[in-house]
Amino acid sequence: MGRSRCGTRTVNSHVDYLAGAFLLRRLEAYHANIGKRLVKRPKVYWRDTGLLHSILNVEDADSLLSQPWVGASWEGYVIQQVISALEVKGVVHNAFYLRTSDQREIDLILAVSGVMMTMLREPFSDQFLSKCEIGLLIADSGRDSGIRIAPCQR
Repeated sequence: MGRSRCGTRTVNSHVDYLAGAFLLRRLEAYHANIGKRLVKRPKVYWRDTGLLHSILNVEDADSLLSQPWVGASWEGYVIQQVISALEVKGVVHNAFYLRTSDQREIDLILAVSGVMMTMLREPFSDQFLSKCEIGLLIADSGRDSGIRIAPCQR
């Protein structure tokens, strides 16, 4: 909502409409009693990052990689691909994200058949998370292990 003159209800109404049209995905916050203060606002992602890039006039890979929002685009792409793969296979699931008040974040937590899985997306940058940082994030989710997804060169 940032600098918008629209009220919260108006913005939420528009997000609901776009989510209903399958243009946006709303990911709810994971609530667990893990002894930390958690952010509880939902996150919103574009389902089709190609459409997003077109709207923002991104014409080539160099232009894309120079954008300050490329990390958010990568995050949305990864989440959409993982959730879509589950949906295509008919796997019943619930998807969440987790962010602590100190801004540590797990981008995707999946509940599949009663089993919780943690998916950790690597930041889209040259600075990768240390094993210690990854361990702390997975511990924040109350899980024992996680899957790490990172961008790579072709």
